[in-house]
Amino acid sequence: LEHECTTFLHRQHLAMPTRGYASILLLGVAAAAAEKACLAKSDETPLGGAALLTKDSMRSKRRASLGSSEAPGHDSKDASYTASKITINVNCKFSLMLQDDNDDTGEALTYGMCEDSNGVIYYIRDDSESEKLDSGAMVALKLEEIKDPHLPGTDQGPWKAEGRPFYRVIEEGASLLASADEVAAKNRAKYGLTQEGVKEVGFLMVLLNYTDTDLLFTDLPAKIPMTEDLIWKGTYSKPEDWSTDPDGNLVDPVLKAAFTAGPDWKWYEKQRLQRGNLRIRGSFGDALEKSSGGRLSAPESKGRVITVQMGKTWAEEVCSFKAIGKSALSMAKDQFPGLDPGAYDFREIFMPGGARKQECKGQITGWNHVRAGVADFGCGHPSVLPNPGGCIAWYSGGDTFVRSHELGHNMGLRHNMWLWPDGTKRYLDPESWNGGAEVLLDATAADRHQMGLLEDKKGEVLYWRDQNVAPVTLSSISHPVGATGEGFMAIRWPCPACTPSVVKDQVPGAGFLFLQFRGNSSYSALNTAEKYQNKAYVHFQPGLMRKRYGTGTELRAIFDMESPAYSPKGSPYHVHLCTLGNDFVKVSLGATQFEAEERCSPTLFTKHASRRRSRRRSRRRSRR
Repeated sequence: LEHECTTFLHRQHLAMPTRGYASILLLGVAAAAAEKACLAKSDETPLGGAALLTKDSMRSKRRASLGSSEAPGHDSKDASYTASKITINVNCKFSLMLQDDNDDTGEALTYGMCEDSNGVIYYIRDDSESEKLDSGAMVALKLEEIKDPHLPGTDQGPWKAEGRPFYRVIEEGASLLASADEVAAKNRAKYGLTQEGVKEVGFLMVLLNYTDTDLLFTDLPAKIPMTEDLIWKGTYSKPEDWSTDPDGNLVDPVLKAAFTAGPDWKWYEKQRLQRGNLRIRGSFGDALEKSSGGRLSAPESKGRVITVQMGKTWAEEVCSFKAIGKSALSMAKDQFPGLDPGAYDFREIFMPGGARKQECKGQITGWNHVRAGVADFGCGHPSVLPNPGGCIAWYSGGDTFVRSHELGHNMGLRHNMWLWPDGTKRYLDPESWNGGAEVLLDATAADRHQMGLLEDKKGEVLYWRDQNVAPVTLSSISHPVGATGEGFMAIRWPCPACTPSVVKDQVPGAGFLFLQFRGNSSYSALNTAEKYQNKAYVHFQPGLMRKRYGTGTELRAIFDMESPAYSPKGSPYHVHLCTLGNDFVKVSLGATQFEAEERCSPTLFTKHASRRRSRRRSRRRSRR
């Protein structure tokens, strides 16, 4: 009866527009009886399973929340609202979705998507109840349909394009059937994989071919058509593959063919090329490996790129990224016998980005330009990798930066923001995957720490405490972990008085400040402007409820030796840059700006250190 009720009620909902129009339902006696039984069933308790105990958290993204139409009215309206509520019980696999939305503000729309064993999708509001669920978990949910949902900003979302209902999880209406870790372990066992040693991850890149438009790899320096060879280079090439001859021409034949100015190029496109404005030298796989400090690997043997013939025009396509991706993967199995999409950790769906579908604005990937995307959130956090079949991302276009952005969402990263000195929002972080870098680079220290790719230990991250007094050598974040010698990749320290200006706190008072340095080599310099090289960066990372779902960070300052002092607002420590070396900087922290600067002086530092040692010896003698 449970399955029959779920199917009956969901199909009934599909016939009911979510925008407040009247519905016409033709029900026979048997159907009416079934409806009565199902509605009675819907008021029962959720299906079995351990109760979810994770605490509520706040999202750093704009939620798929409701306007005034969600709340019941007063007096007689209350009774009408109560009588019209429809609840259903479903067992499904949950995913939290991040859909890039506003390209002016960098905001993203978040909502839940839960798929049952029959492939039926239930779209769920992102709120304190759904936030208890991990992407990839099997859950039993008690859902209530939301009538006439109104979203902040643009009224978008796949449920609108598909004519599906929009739900919320009823309070205490979620039970865990299998955790995301248990599902990932089952996926690994299916393919004979383990988490021992270096974790190898695989990418399935699915290029969609329509009869009336071409895919674009990027629009900078010009509109470059996407090919399987080029997308492969964007996944697995090394920086040296992008080397040029004395005339400035790319040597690699695939890259040279793609990025050689054609006769139809505009004058400004040719100028961009002459300036080396490629933005994406290297590859995501290479940047991921280097960001992981050897913990992750993206071998070519684990990847595959295919082109699926969609057999229709883009103009005929539906306005639903979920429907497009599902159809493409189904057709891929028919067109490529033996292909198993479930064998890959990250499945990527490349849709046309240059051909506008005005009727779909905001409903396919959100941001209204050629490079945009939407992704499962947290499904590929390194703690659950390898996780075959675990993640999927959809792109309009899909150059290497937007891939790093959406795959970063897969790995649990939220949007990183950049603040003005007064603490107000400036834009997205210009030097992070999940900011607005628009170039390929490696991950920030705060993001790596959240993903477990940097730890508090020698050669990686120094957790600064009061007993730390000596200046510290910070290697460029783009150096391998083992190349720092006696130094570190970053310094972090707690900042209970720090509060975020833009992103949200999951655990107020539990945030950390991160100090990192970008030098003049590898991904710190390969695609970035000189103004971002040989600079110190301070990011604030609010308290994390759990590392799989990040909060996003706020870039508080970028500074160098010309202005070496920085005092973060609310911080117990001040920062001073002592000396700049070749791809490293020596820094000191102190309780005051004077103390931080003083500690840079070897003479003064030695004198004060000697005094401290004398005081400690005196205290030990007095205790005796």
